[in-house]
Amino acid sequence: VQDYPAALRSIEAAIARAPGSGTYWVLRGQYLELSGDKGRAVQAYLKALSLYDSPEATAALARLGVKP
Repeated sequence: VQDYPAALRSIEAAIARAPGSGTYWVLRGQYLELSGDKGRAVQAYLKALSLYDSPEATAALARLGVKP
């Protein structure tokens, strides 16, 4: 996906419909990370972890140098 703003809008719309979906929060983190917004990506990954034990979020945080 090259259109990060459009992709992020889609993910945020999905989160608005299902805020308890950890998967959507991981996706949000991935798009934010790819677009260069590391701070907001970390927040999204931490939110995902607060919802479920996400190996993807854990790995992303480790890659970004953050301990959950």
